[in-house]
This record gives sequence, C-alpha cells and structure tokens, in this order.
Amino acid sequence: MAGGTTGIGDNRLTVFVAILAFIAWVLTYGGYFPNPEGRLGHDYERYLAQLLDGTFWVRVNGYFEIPWFTPSFCAGLPKFGHPNGIYVSLPQWLTLLVGPLLAVKLTVIGAAAAGYAGMWLLLRRAFGVEPVMALTGAVLFLWNGFYVHRMLVGHLTFHAYMLLPLQAYLLHALAEPGAPVARRAAFAAGLALTAAYQFTSGMVHLVGPVALALVGIVCLLARDEPRRLMQMILWGIGCAALALALVAAPLTATLAFLSHFNRDLYTLPGFTDPLAHVWTGLSVLFGRADAATVQALLANRALPVEIQELEYGLSPVPVVLMLAGLAGAGLPRTRGRSLAIVGCALVLLVPFALNQYGAGWNAWLKSLPLFASSSNLLRWYAAWIPLVIVLSILLLRRVPRARHPALPLAATLFVMVFQTQTADPLYAQQRYDPGPVEHAWATVTRPEITEVHPVRDLTAGASQAYCRDDFFGYRMETFPFRQMWEGAPTLEREGVLNMKHPACYVYPAENACTPGDNFRLGDSADLNAFVRYAPIGFEVNAWQRLANVLSMLGLLSVGGVLVIAGIGTLRARTVSNGQERGDA
Repeated sequence: MAGGTTGIGDNRLTVFVAILAFIAWVLTYGGYFPNPEGRLGHDYERYLAQLLDGTFWVRVNGYFEIPWFTPSFCAGLPKFGHPNGIYVSLPQWLTLLVGPLLAVKLTVIGAAAAGYAGMWLLLRRAFGVEPVMALTGAVLFLWNGFYVHRMLVGHLTFHAYMLLPLQAYLLHALAEPGAPVARRAAFAAGLALTAAYQFTSGMVHLVGPVALALVGIVCLLARDEPRRLMQMILWGIGCAALALALVAAPLTATLAFLSHFNRDLYTLPGFTDPLAHVWTGLSVLFGRADAATVQALLANRALPVEIQELEYGLSPVPVVLMLAGLAGAGLPRTRGRSLAIVGCALVLLVPFALNQYGAGWNAWLKSLPLFASSSNLLRWYAAWIPLVIVLSILLLRRVPRARHPALPLAATLFVMVFQTQTADPLYAQQRYDPGPVEHAWATVTRPEITEVHPVRDLTAGASQAYCRDDFFGYRMETFPFRQMWEGAPTLEREGVLNMKHPACYVYPAENACTPGDNFRLGDSADLNAFVRYAPIGFEVNAWQRLANVLSMLGLLSVGGVLVIAGIGTLRARTVSNGQERGDA
C-alpha cells in the first residue's frame, strides 16, 4: 500500500519536526529521572535494588551463570523464576555498564524511542500513510499518558509495552507477498525475540492487553486484503511458539513458584453503571479522570485505585482527527470493512467487559489463572491506545487538506501542553532516594549478605526480613515469616540456619522441604556460597529439565534463523553488485 507523494522540502520539514518532537519529550520528562531533588518514583525502590542485585551476581559469577536465586531480599528468594524479575532486560544490561540511575533514564528514553519509531514504521510501511500522517500518529504514541506515568512512579517492567507497534509492523511484514526469505527470517526472529523480551523484562501484567491490541491492528491491516489475515495469524502463532520456547525455562520456574502460593487475595472490582463506565473510559483516554470519583464508581474494590492506574491519556487530539476525517470524507468503504469493525469492536469491548461488575461474572473472572492475582483490570485499557491512534490517522488521511507538515508539530505542541498542564503534582513530588544503591554499585566489588535485618537492605550488606514483594501480596499476606531472626545468616536456632532455602519455594518436593523452609544445619556450605552470590546445589523437577532443553533449542533456532537471514542478505548484495558491474 503506497503512501502519497511529498516534496523534498516537505520531507526535510517532517524530519525536523520528528526530531523536535522527540527532543521536546526528552526535555519534558528526562528531568524526572531523577527530579531536581535527586529523587525517583516510589516503586523504583524495588527495581533499583533488583538491578544492584543483578550487578552483584555478574561481578561474582560473570555473564553466563544463571541466577536461580538471590540472598538479597526476604532472607532468600527465587530470582530466575520470579514473575517480576528483570535480570534479562535492557535496564539490567545498562546497569552493568553505567550504574542503575543512568540505566533507568536511558531505558525510559530508549523505550520511548522504540515506540516512536515503531508507530512510524507501522503507519508508514504497513498502513501506507503519508510521512506527515505517520509522524502525527508516532507523536501521539510517544506522548501517550500510560507509558510515561508508569515510568514516573517506577513501574519499570512496563517499558517493554512500547515495543507493541514494532511487533505489529513485523507481523505485517512477515505476511507481505513476495518478501525475500532472508527478510522474513530476520523479521520472524525479531518478533519472537521482542515477545520473549517482554516476558523476561517482567511485563507479565501487560501480556493480555498487548496481545489484544495486536489482534485489533491485524484486523485493520487485513481490511483491504482479508486473505492476509490468516497469514498474519499463522505467522503470529509460529513466532509466539518460538518465543515460548525461548522463555520456557524461566516460565516453568515461574509457574512452579506460583503454584505453591495462594494468589487469590483480593476481590476484583468493576463498574456497576455502564454509562459511568463509558464516561470513565473516554475520560482516561482523551482527558483526565479523578481517582476519588472512579473509586466511588467501582464496586467490590479491595484496594485503593492510585492515580497512575488511570493514566492512559492521548489528549483530545485523536478525537479531533477522527471527527475531521469523518466530516471531510465520511466512513471508508473497503471490502474488508466488516473485518476491521469486528477487530476494533473486540479491542474496545474486551477491556470494557473485564471492568464491568457482576457478582457471577467477576467470580468467574477471578477463577481464571490470568486474572486470579489481579486487584483490578484497569490496565487492560492500554489495549485501546495504539488502536485509537491508528484509527484516527486512517480516518484523517482521507482528507487531502490535512496532509500538511505542520500537523505533527501542532499535535506535539497541543499534547505537550495538555500532558504537562493537566498532570497531577504527585509526579513531581516522588521521594525515593537512589543514592545508597548508586553508592553500593560504585563501591562494592565483593558483595556478601552478612545479616538478616528487619529494615536494612543489600546496600548495607543485609537481607531485609520485612521486605516488600508483591508476589506475596501487597501486605505480604502469604510470606512465610517463620524462623527469621535479626542476626547473621549462620545463626543457628530451632535446628535451622537464619536464611530461607530458595529452592524450597520452587521445587520443594525435589529438595525434601516445604516453601519457606530455612537452610538446615547440614547446608552450611551452600549457605556460605549463597550469601556470597555464588551458585548452590539443588534439584529441579522433570518439567524444568525439559523446559531448559526447550529454551536451549529456542536459542539455537533463533540463531539459525538469523544466520539464514544473514546469508540471504549477503547473497542478495552479491547479486546486486554483480549486476551493477555488468551494467557498467
């Protein structure tokens, strides 16, 4: 699908505006990492500690030893199988090089750039819209309120959400007729790797919304060529299978860890009034919603709704663009319009249905593994963001007079003013001090946990007993606090040592223990290794052994696919160079 033509001057102006829009975003939000007082969002407390913990592991063991467990938190926990783990992630890799604070800032900016470029590629290359239109959509996605406000408060695992438009583009490119084998191989590997990365970087809470958004975008992509829908579905299934193979080892460990704890701790809230629900959805997407007002509308709520849980705002700009498109050209008529309508309706209705309350409905949702541990499902609104942007651009592009290079600049200015002027002051008042973690990163070369302490943490060589880990509930309801004492890890009481044996959380039967058990007196050698961030001996179950093999095969498969892509690219260049010499 080819886009319209533009002059060289217009293209240069578009590039200038693209750079300007991104610089404006960096200048607007870069100053929060840290803020002028040197502070970060409150949830960075847990993630910077994880980044420091990962650094300690690498300093002791190098890059290729798997960190199955860590002594840093809660007197010993699983690490490789923790659902909120971020060991295999961009912020962890950057932390090894530049320290945790700068790593966070670079991750936030880098993920924003990936989303910006990905949305431009999706609109320009997949949907074939003009550069000006594609840039307008990219600007809207860059400035979406969901991503940046989650980053501001410290939800670092959500950074991989910004890979969504790139994944949609790769899925479209895989189904492109006549695409060279090398290109398809590279795109298949890229799609599988991005999906695997979203899991290993801790984005488990957004897998559903991201998958739903991709379904809607795929339906829009296939609106003119319905036959391509099945091709994209098949490619998506194949790449998802490869991604599952890549993450089979950590996923199996995570499922084993989950299986030993009750995660159904909180009731699932929802809106009882459908009209109020619709108004709330429109408010969070195109404006601002008041947290107190939304809380009053939610029935069956066990926990408060925090302000960042209502941040999805794209500003009123997409509404203006859609209305302008409808007024100027009406509804588009294509062979696959019904398919596009079904896809859009699915994406719009699923988050609405999940957040609509009914006693039987919510009880059934809570019985499903996907929702069992959720305290609310508001984050499913994130599926709306890319679809609304794509729809607004597809409608507006049918109005020729709207294809002016000033459009993305105007969108940038309006969205920037909207986001900054309507932002809650809370985001500028975050109080977490990253200084101790930064200092420990710079000074500790031989890390060791020397005590279990109620409040001191790994920056002081302690494993915090009264730790904060949402895996055990927001109030640590399911954490096994038994047999923990302030003092050295080697402290002997009640026939055990003063640290939890982490293998008991994941593989209790194989290690003859129960979740939360301590190291036994005969485990002194393993305990001494554990507190010094060295590997320990433990047994795994048969499923884990199989998963380890699958992950290795997945890595080999991706490597093979990339080799095929490289060979194909080299051959194509060789043929092209030969033809050029022949013509000369």
